[in-house]
Amino acid sequence: MDTKKVEILLNALETGSLLKTSEKYGYTPSGLVHMMNAIEKEMDVKLLERGHYGIRPTAEFNRLKPYFQDMVRLDKKLHEEVENSKLADRKQIRLGAYTSIAKHWLPGIIKEFNKGNADITFHIKVDSMPELYKALEEQSLDLCLLSYFSKYKCSFHPIARDYLYAVVPRNEAQNNPEAYPIKAMDKVPFIMPSYNQDEDVRYLLEKYHVQPEIKAIAVDDPVVLSMVSYGIGVSILSGLVIAGNREDVSVIPLSPPSYRQIGMATNKNSQEQPHIKKLIKFIKNNPQLTPVYYQ
Repeated sequence: MDTKKVEILLNALETGSLLKTSEKYGYTPSGLVHMMNAIEKEMDVKLLERGHYGIRPTAEFNRLKPYFQDMVRLDKKLHEEVENSKLADRKQIRLGAYTSIAKHWLPGIIKEFNKGNADITFHIKVDSMPELYKALEEQSLDLCLLSYFSKYKCSFHPIARDYLYAVVPRNEAQNNPEAYPIKAMDKVPFIMPSYNQDEDVRYLLEKYHVQPEIKAIAVDDPVVLSMVSYGIGVSILSGLVIAGNREDVSVIPLSPPSYRQIGMATNKNSQEQPHIKKLIKFIKNNPQLTPVYYQ
């Protein structure tokens, strides 16, 4: 039996409308009716009841429904595994990274790595920490360059310490010329980096029991710098994020000194793949490609 037809049958009975299902899957309503009739004829079981109310399942269908669902689920799993196998055969690396890492590290890493590994292709995904770790756990990414966070259960290979800095308007720098106490951010307007989702900064503030007035502004890190330059608030950003900054802000080391540990995270399957191991070893052996800024 054609698994796609079973999937369409399940959808039709879930919506109760042949019209909606025909629109979703690109059939005409009459073509869909013909398909449903063909399934019933093939199985020699009445699966649908039709009437002015639309369609609804028969008792026979409800008894068989779990097996239909398993059939569709296993078919999708099979296709996923086939695609994963193709990716492995082609030596493709699905690589995730923060924007700052993708900007400052990845071009050099890929250029130098490909000199001796021209048969390996990279697919890059740039995203936040939660989304990258989620993709690793779901095995839609093979390796991620990001900061360590203990709640995510992945293999982690440290690379460098990316120090965190206070970013303040230029006219406020004179109050803290050499070091900015983290405690000084308590109760002051604060712009949270990474669309208000920066877990490294949130952890740091919680660690020192600092509660700034976090602005209801969700923007990416370059825009955070611009917001600070206009005096909307202060922020905390890492050296990698600040590198190349041309905004009118002051960048001051935090007191006490704080950093995020940047490294390579892999999932349980990808860490055993030869080309992933080769990339990890290459990055570890070429620290000049992963420089730390503002340390």
